[in-house]
Amino acid sequence: MRTNGSTAMPVEARLWPGVEAGGGMKDERGSTQVRLAELLSALSLVVDLGLGQPMEHVMRQTLIAARLGESLGLSEAERAAVYYTALLA
Repeated sequence: MRTNGSTAMPVEARLWPGVEAGGGMKDERGSTQVRLAELLSALSLVVDLGLGQPMEHVMRQTLIAARLGESLGLSEAERAAVYYTALLA
């Protein structure tokens, strides 16, 4: 787990408070749902494979983009947009 040095909480956890560390969110019935970020991360592995990129290339670029957004002082909504855009690119 990487952090930015200022806190012990990872960048991704600060972007979306209320999300469990194990992945997924609890709905009103208490069952765990798959998050959009998890689904897109899985699909990004397929994209890496299809384009001949090293595994987790898209995930690395997404993490870099999220950290850049944080460094630039973007709002939470703007950082979420950067995160999902990078994950889809």
